[in-house]
Amino acid sequence: MLCPVMVGRDTEFAELCTALDTAAQRREGSAIFVLGEAGLGKTRLVREAIIAARESGLTVLLGRAVRAGELVAFRPVSEALFSHFREQGPGPLPELDAFRPMLAHLVPEWRQD
Repeated sequence: MLCPVMVGRDTEFAELCTALDTAAQRREGSAIFVLGEAGLGKTRLVREAIIAARESGLTVLLGRAVRAGELVAFRPVSEALFSHFREQGPGPLPELDAFRPMLAHLVPEWRQD
């Protein structure tokens, strides 16, 4: 069960909110990686940032790295992409054209053989 308030993460949360404001104002995205040992409040911090992002109308892609089972290259990236584009693929965005071959390596369902 999560604590109802975030504790001791004001600095980190402020940094995330700055990145969210930049994304919302400039229409530029970014990738933010939250690292640390278990039990330090990473999940709570990320959940609060996701709430703030969605309240600002931003799209959030979330991937996790887990030390269990088989190692998967770029797992957080492929998990984030796959969870967001699960059914329809990456969509008809011309700006993604140069990246489609790499995206297909990360999410095999998108291969166009």
